[in-house]
Amino acid sequence: MIMILVGIAILIVLICIIAIMILMKKMVSYPIKRVSERANRFGQGDFSEDISEKFTARQDEIGLLSNSFQLLLDNMNDLMMSIKIASEQVASGAVQISESSEEISQGATEQASSVEELTAAIEEIASQTKLNAENAGKVDTITKESKKVAEIGNEKMKYMLKAMDDINVSSKSISKIIKAIDDIAFQTNILALNAAVEAARAGQHGKGFAVVAEEVRNLAAKSANAAKETTDLIEGSINKVEGGTKIAVETAEELKRIVEGVSNAAVLVEEISVSTKEQATGIEQVNQGLMQVSQVIQANSATSQESAAASEELSGQATILKEQISKFKLKDIRAKAKGENSQISPDVLKALDGMKQKKDEQKVESKSSSQKTKISLSDTEFGKY
Repeated sequence: MIMILVGIAILIVLICIIAIMILMKKMVSYPIKRVSERANRFGQGDFSEDISEKFTARQDEIGLLSNSFQLLLDNMNDLMMSIKIASEQVASGAVQISESSEEISQGATEQASSVEELTAAIEEIASQTKLNAENAGKVDTITKESKKVAEIGNEKMKYMLKAMDDINVSSKSISKIIKAIDDIAFQTNILALNAAVEAARAGQHGKGFAVVAEEVRNLAAKSANAAKETTDLIEGSINKVEGGTKIAVETAEELKRIVEGVSNAAVLVEEISVSTKEQATGIEQVNQGLMQVSQVIQANSATSQESAAASEELSGQATILKEQISKFKLKDIRAKAKGENSQISPDVLKALDGMKQKKDEQKVESKSSSQKTKISLSDTEFGKY
């Protein structure tokens, strides 16, 4: 009987041990197995499933382990989600930066081309202005020489007028002398007539005297004729001298006006020459400034190209990061992650919005500038505007 009781007791103990083992397996081994399975999925990148609440609600070591693992799972899920959202923003920002850099580079290239064309045009204008300055200098020299020649001609015309006045005075004096000779010839003729009358009265004794008187009368007549002809010639010369004097006076007045006009022209040409030289200097300074602007634009274009290349590289790295993050299976806590991310990088979001706004403004400006009318100035129109 005792043996039976001992056997029954041993059987009951074994049953209790088995029950305790089953209970222990259910209470300890099963949760650990479930946590281990979740850890395996966690190791494979699956963060979407939480630890069962019946494990996390326990107050024993299994509960502590489950809560610790759940906290690790939540933190890793939040971290991966933040990285995913940040990579998406970085990729989007990199694309915008790349597009903006390309547009800036293209705009800088167009500006550099426009500046080069403008520089070439200004160089041509500078060359023409320099040539005009040289020509203005030559014209100034020629005008000054012409002024000197005109002044010399005016002085010589004054001398000629004085000489013609002297000739006129001398001609009048000669005319008076000829008139006196004519009077003498007239008186000689009268005396010859009287001598002829007296010779006729003397008869035979006065024949020789009559011949002499006749010769004297003939000489007096010839002298009178010569004096008359000389008087006519001198009067004609006087008339011509008076006409020449009038013409010379008018010519002198015209020469005086020419000298004054040439003097005024010389002053204007000198002012034009000085202004042209100043314009040439100013255009040369503008040309140097444009060359500096062109160098800055080329440097900006190179920097923009480098920024575009860096943005493309950043976009590629962000794409790779997105691909790596996409391998993880995450819980959808985007709103929370966005809130946290917005606290982390507000400057990045603000910069991206500013770049987008600037990009839109550049598009509007480029569209309006393309509709502007281009003004083409020819050589004859330079200086009009």
